[in-house]
Amino acid sequence: MVAITFQPFAWNNFAVALPMPDEAPVIKLFSYILILFMIQKYWLKSIHLILVSFRILTTMTNKNTERHFKEKIKAIQDTMFVLGGKWKLPVILSIYSGNKRFNDIAGSIPGITNRVLSKELKHLEENLLINRTVIDDYPVRIEYTITDYCLTTDEVAAPMEKWGKIHQKKLRGRM
Repeated sequence: MVAITFQPFAWNNFAVALPMPDEAPVIKLFSYILILFMIQKYWLKSIHLILVSFRILTTMTNKNTERHFKEKIKAIQDTMFVLGGKWKLPVILSIYSGNKRFNDIAGSIPGITNRVLSKELKHLEENLLINRTVIDDYPVRIEYTITDYCLTTDEVAAPMEKWGKIHQKKLRGRM
């Protein structure tokens, strides 16, 4: 909802109350154009032109807002696809704490199955969050390490952790 305040505008003993919403620069522009045309005494033609211009401007603004909203939703969905789920962040944290081998990672995360861990490791590797290195020894060893890009997930994980702790306290307080 937009709060509208009225500010008087006077020019040559001609006073008009202009709507000046803080969040709608299109309406400010509309009001100034209206005053200019009224001063020039082109009432009917001017008002029609202004209304058409206003409709075009608001349509453009709505489309930009809608496009911005869709881009925002898509970015959030992409983030949730890469980092969402029950196991992705625990796997990242396990590798970050020094567990490099498959069995070490599996042992450090209670309840994860080998199949799920294998799937999560492939997904994280596809999204450039971890590196998979094959060491050609006998027997062949596979080690996982975190990429520098993975360290940027802290910008997402830290606020999620903070919100989660607040949410847990709120739920405990409600019960």
